[in-house]
Amino acid sequence: MKRLVENLLLAMIKQLLLFFFVCQIVIAQEIRIKGIVIDAKDNTPLPLASVRLKGQTSGALTDMEGRFLLRLKSPSDTLLVSMIGYETLQIAPKGTNLTIKLRQKVNELAEVRVRPGENPAWAIIRKALANRPQNDPNQLDTYKASAYTKILVVVDSVNRVLKDSTKKVIGSKKITAPIYIVENISELIHKKPNKNKETVVASVNNIAQVYSQMLNYLPLDLHKIDFYSELYNFPLLKRFYVNPLNSKTFSQYDFTLEDTLSHERDSTFIISFRPYPKTNFDALKGVMHINTDGYALEYINVAPVDTLQNFGFRIQQRYQRISGRWFPQTATTRLLAGYSSSGYTGAFQVKFTTQLHDVALNIPLDDQLFDEVQRAMRPSATRHTYETFKALRPDTLADWERKMYFNFKKPNGLASRLDSTYGHILGSLLSNVFEIGPIEFQPSDLLMGNSAEFLRLGVGLQNNQGNRPRFRLYGYAGYGLKDHRWKYKALASWHITRDRYNRLSVYHQRDLVQPGTTEFLGPNYLIDPKPSLPFFSQKDSIPFQADYYQRYGVSLHFKPFPWNWFRLDLHHEQRTPSYRYFYQDNNTFEITELTLDWRFAFREAVYRTGRMESVVNRYFPIINVQVSKGLPALGSQFDYWRLAMQLYFQFRTKRLGFSNVKLAGGYTSGNLPYPYLFGSLGSTGLVNISGLNASSFPLATFRTLPSYAFIADRYAALYYSHDFSRTLLRLKNKYSQPRLLVYNNVLVGGLRTPEKHSFSWNYQSNPFHAEAGLEVRDLLRIPIRSIFLGTGMGVAYQYAPAPTGLWQNNAKAYWLGINLSR
Repeated sequence: MKRLVENLLLAMIKQLLLFFFVCQIVIAQEIRIKGIVIDAKDNTPLPLASVRLKGQTSGALTDMEGRFLLRLKSPSDTLLVSMIGYETLQIAPKGTNLTIKLRQKVNELAEVRVRPGENPAWAIIRKALANRPQNDPNQLDTYKASAYTKILVVVDSVNRVLKDSTKKVIGSKKITAPIYIVENISELIHKKPNKNKETVVASVNNIAQVYSQMLNYLPLDLHKIDFYSELYNFPLLKRFYVNPLNSKTFSQYDFTLEDTLSHERDSTFIISFRPYPKTNFDALKGVMHINTDGYALEYINVAPVDTLQNFGFRIQQRYQRISGRWFPQTATTRLLAGYSSSGYTGAFQVKFTTQLHDVALNIPLDDQLFDEVQRAMRPSATRHTYETFKALRPDTLADWERKMYFNFKKPNGLASRLDSTYGHILGSLLSNVFEIGPIEFQPSDLLMGNSAEFLRLGVGLQNNQGNRPRFRLYGYAGYGLKDHRWKYKALASWHITRDRYNRLSVYHQRDLVQPGTTEFLGPNYLIDPKPSLPFFSQKDSIPFQADYYQRYGVSLHFKPFPWNWFRLDLHHEQRTPSYRYFYQDNNTFEITELTLDWRFAFREAVYRTGRMESVVNRYFPIINVQVSKGLPALGSQFDYWRLAMQLYFQFRTKRLGFSNVKLAGGYTSGNLPYPYLFGSLGSTGLVNISGLNASSFPLATFRTLPSYAFIADRYAALYYSHDFSRTLLRLKNKYSQPRLLVYNNVLVGGLRTPEKHSFSWNYQSNPFHAEAGLEVRDLLRIPIRSIFLGTGMGVAYQYAPAPTGLWQNNAKAYWLGINLSR
């Protein structure tokens, strides 16, 4: 019996050894190949491309980076590589590491497909639209996630033209030049309906750490992790692209059901889309994967249809199921631009890739975690090095990405010098703050200019605000080279809350201000923006005007609820006009005034990285109201009430661009001299590199009204403009892409007691002024190293008061300056 058992065990071992030997032979015969599938034109990776064996259904799909891994049974196997919108490629693999380039199908947009009955993709799109509220991550009650973001700057497919000594072209050389890499670890939190915040907790890059702040400051809204909004705002070009998932999509986009992938429990519909031929709106093209589980987006790959815009882009996003809900897993945004310089041509690419992990849905989140700052970077974030960041990185870097860290940061190299020697200086210039131990100063204080002073030299110092202390001490002094006068400011603030929305301040100031203006409460910047006076050209019939004032007072800022900010201010002021003006034979005025300011900015977003910051307004309205009372009992010459307000709104359409509307008005009771009334609404003399618009609101100025011709103690103004963008006219010439804008401005107001004022110029006595105009922007596009700058012309016509004489006397043509073309 024992012998029998031993024989059986020996036989089993022999069989197992034979089995393993045969398996090793089979595995050895299989060929494992890997590779990447890219676009033949711009070398961008193509995710979800199909790579399979010819004559078989087995194969693989590329990942978000275009990579794939496949086993061949024989060296003679043939690969079929295909993707929607690209020509299918048949290749015999040579080697085990492949780079496969697919070419886009030509004239694809010109095709018109005629289908019997209703398009089969429409029923799927209808269900996706009906389920959008349940699948949009912004509609979740709350979520929390960790994000790993990688930003790459690469000059790709660089062609260098080779010439001999006679400058004859003898060939070309193609290279790829990786320039910059930055990696971030962020914490994302969201609370319905509209509270969002991202905090960068760690950041590292291959050059100087100061660039981590700069590159994290620039993206702003360029890189998004979801794709459910009906309009995709591309802020770099100020365009609104129409999402194919919108309520009117069937009259805008042509959908094609390309394929259906069956899974164990559900299916995925692969649908391509593009705008109908001869449509004229900012459209997208691409492919989306919609899963039957909730009819949610599983994958999206889109790009703009317009190939003549300054920057191209491609958005790719993949979603995953978490706790029964679909949620973004990875998001990639590529910005693409041409490059040409010194015999080199190529494609300049900035790539943002975000991976989300540790996602928690519908968890308790305290409201105190949120404020107006939607994106911030911790001061400690840039203290990481390449070595310390390894433990935080959830993914591995490619070899060429890893080499970027060591190729740039060589001992005594430029990057090392930027970190050790120049990093502090670069960071200070970018953030407009130089830190010197416990104090700091702002470079913008050093030099200012306007028509009254020509140039002002000055310096301002304050205690270091980097760690958000509970107080601020600020002092400034400057000297005008033209008016030969000193200006100064002293300020002391106690920050009741560290975000500075609630603070108590005392101040003493001597400076210049334009008459007839209102200083409304603005956004809560770390560095208070200084009111600027413009330069005037000699074409204006009325000379430049400014008032010298000396003011001291106390103010209280407070924020009782979101998006609402208040300022209560009590001050005494003495003001003297620098121009010839008298009010009841006086030209020096003293007031003591109590002022209440209110600012409402719906869902205003603040982005801060280090000391750099910006404010983004994607939602409206924005309202400013200021109420002031003169106090004779405290030394004011005048007893009055003064009310000023402005409201700004924007209407966006999917087909015809967007409208900007500004309502402004003011009213005074009692008697006040001109400096405290309402004026400075015209712009015929303003000099501005960006054209004649000197207002923070689009076209909020009168083109046919001299700058100081309108003076009123009560007025109302309506500014309306509509930017058609290229929806009415779309040329196929890269040197001319006209964008049409029309506007209409109306002004009503006047003085009750003009006899009390003695003006040295002719002010507008007509109570009604109206004008209409047309602007053509990007009429001429100027290429500068493959980036286009645009310029154009505008014309305004005054139709009230009633035109008299030649029509040319009531019209004004003007240049729009030079701007980045859209």
